[in-house]
Amino acid sequence: MTDTYGRKIFPVIHSNKRDRIPSFYNDVEIQQMLLSLESRSTNPLKRKCMVLIATLMGLRVSDILNLKLSEIKWDKNLIELPQRKTGNTVSVPMPENIKLLLIDYLKNKRPKTESEHVFLKETGEEYTSNILYNIVSKAFKKSNVEIGFRKHGPHALRHSLATRLLKDNTPIHVITGILGHKNMNSTKQYLSINIGELRALSLEVPEYENN
Repeated sequence: MTDTYGRKIFPVIHSNKRDRIPSFYNDVEIQQMLLSLESRSTNPLKRKCMVLIATLMGLRVSDILNLKLSEIKWDKNLIELPQRKTGNTVSVPMPENIKLLLIDYLKNKRPKTESEHVFLKETGEEYTSNILYNIVSKAFKKSNVEIGFRKHGPHALRHSLATRLLKDNTPIHVITGILGHKNMNSTKQYLSINIGELRALSLEVPEYENN
């Protein structure tokens, strides 16, 4: 009886996890994170390639770690692949700096193997664990970025990219295509974190006169 009565007074409020504000970082914070990537690792070039693909192209971790050589369209400057999570095919423009880094890595640092996977362990084996989370998380912690309660893994880099694109007035449907969302409803969550634009559209509160 007491428990039932308590639930009537303090009802459980159900919320959709998509209603939560995603963690994101601004351009300065992203640059600080990139500068703090561990240079003493056995293959810093590979790490930089993977992190920049997440940062500038917004690919999910599973798609980066399982990226195939055939999915890099060098002549079109694209990475085109079926997403491992959704099955939807995405075609994302490849920035010149990522293209040059990939060429350098493939020519000089990638293990000699018949594997179709782009990124491999130093032994030539394919990745089976989320090493990219550890790389990004460690880079954020080493930087002077104030993380606070924000998440600091590669998924936050996707959120940050979407926020930057939205800030640059990129249409929602274009952002949806880049991120590979099934529909625009998933992309619209980023409207809630475009604080600068919301502030610009806000109305000034009139002064209250107490007569």
